[in-house]
Amino acid sequence: MDLLRTMRLFACVAAEGSLTGCARALGLPLDEVARGIDELEDHLGAGLLRHGRPGLVPTTAGQLYLQRVKRILAALDQADAMARREAD
Repeated sequence: MDLLRTMRLFACVAAEGSLTGCARALGLPLDEVARGIDELEDHLGAGLLRHGRPGLVPTTAGQLYLQRVKRILAALDQADAMARREAD
């Protein structure tokens, strides 16, 4: 399992409110997004999403995880941007 990839998928599904919306946003097959979420939940031993109104919403564990994931992904994006700037 690629943990970074599945974290990005989870953040996308949470933002879009659906697997389909995330798949569309990222240009990925729906089954790839669903499999990534399943892998992440299996890895963590916790359900991260539930059906709500509207669409999929994070569980309590999912909300806590999402807060951390967003910070991690933002830090990685900043590190990438810094490295690109320094390479010029």
